[in-house]
Amino acid sequence: MPGPSETRCIGLDDMEKEKDLETVKQDETANSFFSRGEDIGHYPDMPHILIQDAVDNLLSWCIQNKVKDINIETGKRLWVLVGGRRQVISDRILSHDEVSGILNHFYKAENAAGMVAGGSPTDFGYNIKVGPNRKARINLRINATAGLDVRSGGTGLQITLRVISDKPIPLDLLNVPQELKDYFRAQQGLNLICGPTGSGKSVLASSLIDWRCRQEGAYEKVIELAQPIETVYPDSEYPDSHVFQSEVGKHITLHGPRPDPAEIWASAVSNTLRRGPSMIYVTEARGRVTMEAMLRGAQTGHLVLSTVHTIGVSETIGRIVMEFPEESRRSIALDLLAALNLVACQLLVPMIGGGVTAVREYMVFDDRVKTILFASDYSEWTQIIREMLKSGRVIGQTMAQDARRAMASGVISWDTCEAVSARTSDETSIVRLASAPDILERLERAAQIEREKKPGRTLGDADMICFLATLQVEKGDDLLMNVGLPAKIKGDKGTHNASRHILTDASMDRIAGGLLRAEDLASFIKTKEFSRSLELEGIGRFRVNLFVQRGHTGMAIRRINAEMPTFESHRLPEVLKVLSLLRRGIFLVTGETGSGKSTTLAAMINWRNRHADGEHIITIENPIEYVHDPIKCILTQREVGRDTQSFEAAVIAALRQNPDALLIGEIREIMVMRQALVASDTGHPVYGTLHANSAYVTINRIVAMFPYQEREMVLLSLSLNLKGVLSQRLVKRKDGEGRVLATELMLNKGKITDLIREGKTHLIRDAMRESPGMWTMEQSLADLVVADVISLTEAMLESDWPEEVQELVGKALPVRQ
Repeated sequence: MPGPSETRCIGLDDMEKEKDLETVKQDETANSFFSRGEDIGHYPDMPHILIQDAVDNLLSWCIQNKVKDINIETGKRLWVLVGGRRQVISDRILSHDEVSGILNHFYKAENAAGMVAGGSPTDFGYNIKVGPNRKARINLRINATAGLDVRSGGTGLQITLRVISDKPIPLDLLNVPQELKDYFRAQQGLNLICGPTGSGKSVLASSLIDWRCRQEGAYEKVIELAQPIETVYPDSEYPDSHVFQSEVGKHITLHGPRPDPAEIWASAVSNTLRRGPSMIYVTEARGRVTMEAMLRGAQTGHLVLSTVHTIGVSETIGRIVMEFPEESRRSIALDLLAALNLVACQLLVPMIGGGVTAVREYMVFDDRVKTILFASDYSEWTQIIREMLKSGRVIGQTMAQDARRAMASGVISWDTCEAVSARTSDETSIVRLASAPDILERLERAAQIEREKKPGRTLGDADMICFLATLQVEKGDDLLMNVGLPAKIKGDKGTHNASRHILTDASMDRIAGGLLRAEDLASFIKTKEFSRSLELEGIGRFRVNLFVQRGHTGMAIRRINAEMPTFESHRLPEVLKVLSLLRRGIFLVTGETGSGKSTTLAAMINWRNRHADGEHIITIENPIEYVHDPIKCILTQREVGRDTQSFEAAVIAALRQNPDALLIGEIREIMVMRQALVASDTGHPVYGTLHANSAYVTINRIVAMFPYQEREMVLLSLSLNLKGVLSQRLVKRKDGEGRVLATELMLNKGKITDLIREGKTHLIRDAMRESPGMWTMEQSLADLVVADVISLTEAMLESDWPEEVQELVGKALPVRQ
């Protein structure tokens, strides 16, 4: 298809600018180039038919109103994009003949509409003169494509015009991070700028080129390949650099019937390599052949810049690699990684008060990043890149991080920030919602409206945040959620409804979707179980467990107390202070779920942190419940599923990290128990929890984990390395003010050691009653009854030996703890 005449190709004669047109031409900053979104109304001079000058008058009016996109379509009304909003500017329906005439006018060819209608879509440039004296030339990019005319059932045309800058926007106006500028100075390799259509990729690229060419001593020879040429560079303003621009398909083409556009682009890139450029700018990486040519250019010592239609750094790598046949993807991935300098992605989002601004994700591919990726299979790169960006351990940022900064600075609203995060972040919607400014106040203001809604409505993220905030304020223990019942809060004072709304399958599915990342949700669907930690800014930390019951999703959420527990605040036995400072051996805290095992261990680690100087303490938990600040010790806290794959892997790794103390949050499997014994055998103090109701049952539980032929050795190892077991229960107070801790303590010394080694665990309880410094659960419960803290009835209900409790209370012989 022949190109439009030379008088209509994109370009701007700088001599034709006039100062009275500054309002049209020079207001092209990052935030004010387009309208701030006000309703511009209907075009006041709409004729009965749009032809020739009437078309240019329409365009001139649109440009004066800072329109970004103009849509002209068969059988539709005229509409435009202004400040991120689509607006209709005429009620008149455009006929096919009228749209055909408009396209022929733009293209300066009588057969243009016929060619497009025949299946040859086209992109080209157009410009008009605007302003009081019609001497300022404004450039537009036009796409014309055929499609279905829904009114007639025949072929229709769609013409999309985009107003573009005739010269690069100064880089200082685009709020570009200094790191992007620094790494854009590279002399060779590949720089990629990415984003969806209309995200300002070309604007950013041209501004970076312009900025580079304006540097003293740059001596740049830039060759741009475009279709069409959008921005003309002011070579006369560059000290010692210049830009040469070619339009692919017009200035560079292949002869023959219907040449492949991809082959034309590849040929154009190859042609530039022989012309000694310092930079090659390929305005769009179109398909495998073009990408291959770009890589070849980057590998031969040239700097190549291009744009890609993707929304994230990791997605960009995957998109390019997937363009190639499967058998060559690995080699292409390695070539791509070797060439990459920088990938930057951006979105244009509405600002508070109108206008648009860019939020960006970018990553610098320095030697450290490349070393990490080269050591991994390319199929894993997407996830590794996401994790590196999210962690902040690379030069770069995520789109969600930049959006959050813009929100904190008052540039964009929280709703806009959430829209960006939902599109680009792997964090869950509930976590994002909880980070909204004044979220609790906003939810409280909406509470009255929520109460008036129908009881059967579907609950969602906002309701869940309210439930969790209530759980935190009431200092409850758990939030329990099952289909067919209201959400319930369980605590010291019993269980009550958190809401009057009955939970439905739809509500639970929506809430689960807000709590789980995509990979978490896939795991839950497969295993029907899932646990994770959840930290909501300004609300608190929680442990979430999802499960399936009777075919419905259920949920139990445990509140994690942010206050660091102490021996005094939780009435812990004084002897634990000594046990907190062990130099070697294993100490276990046991009990049923919710008995405070993690709290007791946190108090012990807190004591060690305050009294052991310069030690390295490693905790392995799922999830991390209490965050320890370093006081006298170095604290390393690792969460299973987030920081390590498993308890076993983390314990093995911990032994190579020179720990002075090791905490294992939960010992449930033989391999974890085996590694704990190995750690204690090698002279490390190990603390852990186990689900067991008493000290002697704990020994039985450990031994039962192992095969029969190993049990004798396990008993020997326990007799040598086990320092003690604290078994505990939380019992309702007599005054109704919460619960109190009842404990049982076994120390591995004297007769106890012999009984463990010989496997006579059934005699351990009797030995504890007679051994100084130890006590049974029944003795502890009796003490609490005598002290009038709990009732005898409650003590007997909690005891495995209620008659013994009754007898001890009758004798009124409290045991010193």
